[in-house]
Amino acid sequence: MKDKFIEIWQEAAHALGLEIVVGFSLKLPSGDQINTDMLLLNFGDEQGMLIVRDYEKLEQWIDEISEQGYGFSVLSDSPEDKVYVSSTFIELLKDWGWSGQDGEEPKWLKESE
Repeated sequence: MKDKFIEIWQEAAHALGLEIVVGFSLKLPSGDQINTDMLLLNFGDEQGMLIVRDYEKLEQWIDEISEQGYGFSVLSDSPEDKVYVSSTFIELLKDWGWSGQDGEEPKWLKESE
């Protein structure tokens, strides 16, 4: 079964040069494990952004996630007829902010400032 949400993020990753880890699992110091839809590296907090479609996946661990250097975002699922639109992703990524190495920001991010 296709997952349109993941497909669109993979298309964005290819088009914009993003680093994503689909199906990322984070083991917390408490021993709990969080399964996310993906991890987006180099944006948001220092370790990247955990992306989920269900807040309940993160709800009880918000403080621990933050202490580990991760940001998070809960995004809506993508309907089957949704298509990738670069301007939408660029706006979202600008809002989250670059957290990768200084001077390694994607050209499109610098140009859109």
